Amino acid sequence: MSHCMFLKSLNSGIAGMSTLRTLRLAGNVALETPTVEICSRGLHAIKQFYQDLSEGVAKSFPFVTVAVLGSTMAGKTSLIRTLQNADRKRILTNRSPDAVTDETTKVFKMEKIEIGDTVLRLIDMGGQEVYHIAYQLTLRQNCIPVIVVNMQQYDKISREATGREAVRRLAFDYLSHLYLANPTLGAPKLVLTHKDQFKKGVFDTLKADFLQHALELCDDLVKEEKALGSHFCQIQHFNTTRGVFFVEDIYEVGTDDGYLVFDQIKTSLLESSQSFVKLLPQVWVEVNEKVASMPFAYNTVDEMLLAFQQQGLKLTQNQLRIILMYMNSCGKLLWYPDVEPLQTFVFHKISEVTKLLLVLYNHESDAWNVESFVPYLDHRGMPVEKEEFEASMKRFKSTGLISESLLYWLIGKQTSFTRDSDVKVAVALLKSFRLLYGPLKQDSQEDAFIVPYFASNYFEAAITSEESLSLQVDLKFNGLSLPQYVFHQMSVGLLELFSDDVALPQVQQNGARVYCNDLDVKLIHNKVSRTASVSVTSSVEHIAAMWDMLISTTNNILKHLLKAWPVCRSVVLSYCAHCQLLGVAHPVKKVNPNWISLKGGLSKLNLHQELKMILCNEDRILSPFQYPCTYLNLSI
Repeated sequence: MSHCMFLKSLNSGIAGMSTLRTLRLAGNVALETPTVEICSRGLHAIKQFYQDLSEGVAKSFPFVTVAVLGSTMAGKTSLIRTLQNADRKRILTNRSPDAVTDETTKVFKMEKIEIGDTVLRLIDMGGQEVYHIAYQLTLRQNCIPVIVVNMQQYDKISREATGREAVRRLAFDYLSHLYLANPTLGAPKLVLTHKDQFKKGVFDTLKADFLQHALELCDDLVKEEKALGSHFCQIQHFNTTRGVFFVEDIYEVGTDDGYLVFDQIKTSLLESSQSFVKLLPQVWVEVNEKVASMPFAYNTVDEMLLAFQQQGLKLTQNQLRIILMYMNSCGKLLWYPDVEPLQTFVFHKISEVTKLLLVLYNHESDAWNVESFVPYLDHRGMPVEKEEFEASMKRFKSTGLISESLLYWLIGKQTSFTRDSDVKVAVALLKSFRLLYGPLKQDSQEDAFIVPYFASNYFEAAITSEESLSLQVDLKFNGLSLPQYVFHQMSVGLLELFSDDVALPQVQQNGARVYCNDLDVKLIHNKVSRTASVSVTSSVEHIAAMWDMLISTTNNILKHLLKAWPVCRSVVLSYCAHCQLLGVAHPVKKVNPNWISLKGGLSKLNLHQELKMILCNEDRILSPFQYPCTYLNLSI
């Protein structure tokens, strides 16, 4: 039953099939009952779902998530506040640089609208690129996408670049986050704002231009991805013949408009929410209600099981784990059972997790509550006063280096992770996102963490000297553009390959560098050109170790990309070290050599076991200048 694109539910009789041992459901992205998340956990999870369903009255979770996305200053917060306003009046937010109050959304805010018996949970996603990581961390299957586009921004980008590029930046770069994680999502709503800034005919022309470019961009992407058999073509909505945005789901908003358009948006959201109503076992609904009332930001699975049993719920641990998996897939909580440091913790207050991101990425001038600063103790037990604190924050915002005591203080001060044990869990959570690296040992100084986003300096391109040899590969990332945070995750991923007691790591805005065992390993990435370069430099006698390091580093990056951004189509170029050494303008290169794995698995390496003479243009050179080798025999 694998790869049935339109299979939405299984037969409940599966629960009673005692002789059924295996059920293959890979690729069934449309499954709703049970969900893909439950089915991915195996036949026992599917049977448990139907067994629970048969033992109690079925209900559905009452909340439907509406993800409101778009660039900064698109009008997302104004839209949500207007939809919430019981007086049916338009509400605008302060956005100008000289505004008395800056109401720009940081990471995201959660609001709700009650329409009859339906509760819509609106998530106002911060538009700045640094917050994009929150999309995939917090949004799951039970979601209605709403993309808000500032037509003034569209007009400006269209003039400076192209209309197609404007659509990519203002719409597709946001929608791709949701649809990659949730390929069965339906059509998004489109809200075009700042209509009042254009004459009627001009706005209508821009709107038609936007929709045409969106259709062409989607068609080209789907055709390309289908030809390559990539993940992207599994997104059901993007394969529709009606276009990316349906006519009935497009709305125009200007300051001169009345409330009618907002009534229409409410009605549309209510109608779309009905498709998310699912029958669930009574016990699952009761668990959901009790989880929502738990006081702390997180608990262990065992703590939750004990609490529920004390409240009269008869649950086994396996039963609870399956229910939590479902709640995780619905966006009711965050749980990472496959991440070793976090597999026992369930984060059931998502807003508290996003506050952790805000601690790291609050880039406003008055950030981190300096005015309410209270001295804290450093690693020596000495009090840190305000002047030293401000100096430390200044260093953090320019180098990305933050002391362990300062990070712990910020987390304890500005989130609900207040106890020492809570802070350690919070740090483990941030590390699992690959947003920071550490703790890093420092000579005669306190341990520190590195946050690549705040590093202000840049690495220069590698320069080969006559005393050293460099092995280098370039990676080109085709497909949908990689978000900025994925590049920073590459830097952290490089550092994680090394132990801090044998390596000297450096992090800059465009990459990372490590010196380890006479090897100089450098990663340089460029979001604009959608490329990265990995180089390993040392003396020639270390060439076997250099190849081993280049192979492991490159495949580590590709493996992470496959998980973080599956629609990225990487191309790897491996350069001849002899050409690099001579400074040849156009060095010999190999495309996707057999020692790399573009699909994330382990490569079957074709390593040269001994030195051989090969041709490089017209020169005879030793084989390790172009091919991996396991050792270097200098007697040959």
